[in-house]
Amino acid sequence: MPIDKKVMVAAASIIVILLAVYLLSGKSPIGPVITSPLTASTTVVHVPNTTTLASTIATTASPTSTIQTSSCLSQSSVTYINNGFFAENYTGWNVTGLGFGASPFNISYANSNSNYYGSPWAGYDGGYFATTFHGGLILQPGNLTSAPFEAVQPFLNFQIISPQNSGLYVEILKNGRSVIKTYFNTYAAPSFGKSAGNATSTFVNATVPIAALLCKQIQIRVVAEVLGTLPTRTQYIAIGGFYTSRTASNMSKRIIVNQTVNQTLLS
Repeated sequence: MPIDKKVMVAAASIIVILLAVYLLSGKSPIGPVITSPLTASTTVVHVPNTTTLASTIATTASPTSTIQTSSCLSQSSVTYINNGFFAENYTGWNVTGLGFGASPFNISYANSNSNYYGSPWAGYDGGYFATTFHGGLILQPGNLTSAPFEAVQPFLNFQIISPQNSGLYVEILKNGRSVIKTYFNTYAAPSFGKSAGNATSTFVNATVPIAALLCKQIQIRVVAEVLGTLPTRTQYIAIGGFYTSRTASNMSKRIIVNQTVNQTLLS
């Protein structure tokens, strides 16, 4: 065999070996891939014109869903949001209306003064949370909106207490407009059964998928449109502990009532 052909064969062999080593190393020219656990039949269908999306999230199995990373995806598994646990005040959040009061709720103070329904506040990972609960019938409308932040994780997680009510929901905003709106009913969480007293004061983990908004500037808005009357005295929302992560803390269909997604605003 002529020398030049031997050289060509040797060079080709080296290229094949180097390519195999590169691929086995887990590297990829299009970036790493993050595999995030989701529950069976988890589906987020983007429908135009904010058509109502019934939640189809099952709870019996946990396959995985592969999310291709982009340049902005955080290298850490968790990214905290500015004042997501409401450290004594609403710094970093815009408060409108009277519903959420002038400052967050101090859980230790409230529990020591029996400022709750049914049983002491429980299940919350922080010391302060935002709520429209003020005892008695003092329920008033109000909004709570975070400062803009870049979505660098596929899931927004938080802790919440909320009955099913058309006037209580959590929104994801882009350019000040609602992209994702989610209604919850934590009173239906499996651990509560028929214990309404416990449900009114126990936080439940909740998740809103935001993978479609990666690398976009977004905001969180908590909306309460309930006026206090005798029938609505337990129709308040309590929320806090906001952070984003690669995994969902809870996507149970038992607490997500429905969700609307405005596909035209996603891109």
